Amino acid sequence: MPVVNAPFRIYWAYNPWIVAQYVQPPIVTDRSYFPNQASFLNGLAQVGNAYPIVERRSMFRFTVGRTF
Repeated sequence: MPVVNAPFRIYWAYNPWIVAQYVQPPIVTDRSYFPNQASFLNGLAQVGNAYPIVERRSMFRFTVGRTF
């Protein structure tokens, strides 16, 4: 095992207030930008979907490096 002549750090973080929800982006387009209703609805279906944001409850990190 090689010898590392540098400081190392091990830390563990715990988040008691996690976020687990769906985010709905705002609709920032106008109906007049599209030639017909079908293309407008198709554009909304591709861009306007809600996506989940789920944070981790805990995290473990390990670093090796030099301090200034």
